[in-house]
Amino acid sequence: MKKLILLIALFCSTLCYAQSPSNIGRMYDDKPFIPHEMEGYFDLDEAIAAATKLNKPILVDVTGFANNNGREMEQVVWGNERILTMLKNDFVICALYVDDNNKADDGQRLGTKNSKLAADRWGVNAQPGYIILSPDGETVLAGPYGYNTDIDSYISFLEEGLAKL
Repeated sequence: MKKLILLIALFCSTLCYAQSPSNIGRMYDDKPFIPHEMEGYFDLDEAIAAATKLNKPILVDVTGFANNNGREMEQVVWGNERILTMLKNDFVICALYVDDNNKADDGQRLGTKNSKLAADRWGVNAQPGYIILSPDGETVLAGPYGYNTDIDSYISFLEEGLAKL
């Protein structure tokens, strides 16, 4: 029964997500969502600018449109009240889609650009992948953290990043 409920939740999350109004006007605002009506960015440079201004670490979410494990993490883990509060209050969220076919300003496919960035800078070549960066984007504070729906483990990951700030 638990698996059936999880499958229904994942199916509904794929169909029911809407772009958060707070994401409108960002450079690449045609992305489908940052979950749970959180503010966030789809471009690392924009996330760095916001994080520097707010003096908050950046939670990079290496994800994809066809990332079922990522949708599960968003529902099960990010949906946890304590984690969601931490994400909304203590971090700047940056979702980098590795299967985005839109073009960047330089003409390169965004997915290719994001995939190369994640692999080259953080050694992440699977989704989901989470990295916590310093506000200037230069220092990895925690991670990479992959698919693991254990709530306590993810809280420890977030706390590790905050403690190193």
